[in-house]
Amino acid sequence: MRPHMPNTPEHTVRALRSDWEWWSDNADDVNERFIVWLTR
Repeated sequence: MRPHMPNTPEHTVRALRSDWEWWSDNADDVNERFIVWLTR
């Protein structure tokens, strides 16, 4: 099963990384813009 796990070295090179500091600073603005987009 190990070759199929997302945290193996061969898979981590393709993994998406989340910048939690950026999200912490920008989440309110992004959410507001997303809501505006949804209501169009």
